[in-house]
Amino acid sequence: MNLLELLDSYPTSDACREHLERVRWPDGVRCPRCNSDKIARLRKRKQFSCKSKDCGYRFSVTTDTIMHASKISLRKWFAAIYLMSDAKKSVSSLQLARELRISNECAWHMCMRIREAMREAHTDLFRGVVQCDEYYHGGDSRNRKYDRHPYRQERGRGTSKQPILGAVETSTGRIRTAPISSASSGVLLRTLKQWLKFSGVELHTDQWRPYGRVGRLCKTHKTVNHSIEYVTAGGVHNNHVESAWSLFNRSVIGSFHKISVKHLPRYLGEFDSRFNARQENGTYFPRILRQCVGRRLPMNELVNGEGLGAESR
Repeated sequence: MNLLELLDSYPTSDACREHLERVRWPDGVRCPRCNSDKIARLRKRKQFSCKSKDCGYRFSVTTDTIMHASKISLRKWFAAIYLMSDAKKSVSSLQLARELRISNECAWHMCMRIREAMREAHTDLFRGVVQCDEYYHGGDSRNRKYDRHPYRQERGRGTSKQPILGAVETSTGRIRTAPISSASSGVLLRTLKQWLKFSGVELHTDQWRPYGRVGRLCKTHKTVNHSIEYVTAGGVHNNHVESAWSLFNRSVIGSFHKISVKHLPRYLGEFDSRFNARQENGTYFPRILRQCVGRRLPMNELVNGEGLGAESR
């Protein structure tokens, strides 16, 4: 489905509401508060009323979703979700504001709520060959006024940039990322323990020493010396995860231009979801709609940076 087909399929907000109702309640409308199926439809208000004796809750199809209490039409919400899920390097909020004719503030809040819906639960652990590497988020030192010399650029480890850890399961191509406080062995172990089934993992990394502590817990640990080669004679490399970092970097440069550390986990959640769904043909947009439920993100919670910790993803 392309954008034109989407708009033709849902020409009005009422059509979008009917589709969202089928996605949210495939077996019939149920109360989001007490889960009762004794529901009365209030057609003029486009709402529902729970007829359970102890409840009486009045709700709509967008209640307790990312579209909760939104004044923006559902047709614009559908278009925004499609644009963000279809763009390889995402869409900036300013671009979305121009496309949908809404304010920049509304577009930014809309983008962040859609990122909340795109975030994956990550319930299973990686197995088999897993490549791990870090990415350091922040501007190049050559842009600083006091350091213009091309050979004095501070990059990677040892800088004040925000480190991000990534792991790719080569058999499936799935990635998981998270901002971390440092690339120390303790932080790497604590984060990777949430992602990897150590006893069934062949870990591929560069020669950064803290990976050794993690590697001792894995089935096998193999390294590549990037100072002399990209791939060893035995086929050990980090090219999959490094290519993912390249794509994320192009998103920052081409679409976002700047991402604050406070909101970085939500951008990484969007990147993980889109990267892992690159083989899903026509099923990604419906999946995001299903994941909208229960992920309401009020502006005060978003501005305060609540919901996602630096190493909790």
